Amino acid sequence: MPLITSTAETRKHQPASRLYPPPRLLELAQTDATIIGVARESGITLTGDLVATARANPDQVPELAEIKRIFEYCLGEAERTFGDRDTSVHLSIQLREDESGPETIPLNQNIVLVWLSQGRSRVGYYYEAAHEAVHCLGSDIPSGSGTHLEEAIATVFSLRIVHSIFGPEGLRRSTLSSDYQRATEFVSKIDSDVIRLGRQLREKTGALSLISAGDIQDIRPNAPEGYIQMCLTKVTRH
Repeated sequence: MPLITSTAETRKHQPASRLYPPPRLLELAQTDATIIGVARESGITLTGDLVATARANPDQVPELAEIKRIFEYCLGEAERTFGDRDTSVHLSIQLREDESGPETIPLNQNIVLVWLSQGRSRVGYYYEAAHEAVHCLGSDIPSGSGTHLEEAIATVFSLRIVHSIFGPEGLRRSTLSSDYQRATEFVSKIDSDVIRLGRQLREKTGALSLISAGDIQDIRPNAPEGYIQMCLTKVTRH
């Protein structure tokens, strides 16, 4: 079975209201040079034509074949950042026809469905693909929303990927929900470098979905207990 399969076709993007990342998230997205430089230094580097096309036409809606390449790239960068994923889990990439947004759903122990939105711009697809790629790293992928910790790690990682390719202007074009802003604020109270925290926790537990309060306390013994508990609660989407 191939690593990634896909169905459906892209449509014209219908602009939706956006909530731009606040200054704190923009700062988080630009603090770690090893992450920001990932598009240049990675062993799974973007090919020149893909980079040139993305940068020259960031608002254009890409074809399905390009969307698959974007996801494959983001998945490789997520592994490079947080550690290898379980390759016994196969990923099926599909474009959603409704407006409920991107989502990663386990169909069974071996197949995970990754929904991406219809008709996003290139900036939007790099953001969505990077976010969902983080959720695809573990073998124990929960259904529905992740914890505030998981969503914050995925959000900051996706912003950094966008910044590495499109720069600050790409960040300003990235859609960000208030739920994910809140999640990132909670987690940054434990560690201002959310990516570093995610990397260390995944190293310890093997899966972001399996992290306990004790795991966080072992790594950050001075973290406020109240924020630890908030980080481990599920995000409620509005």
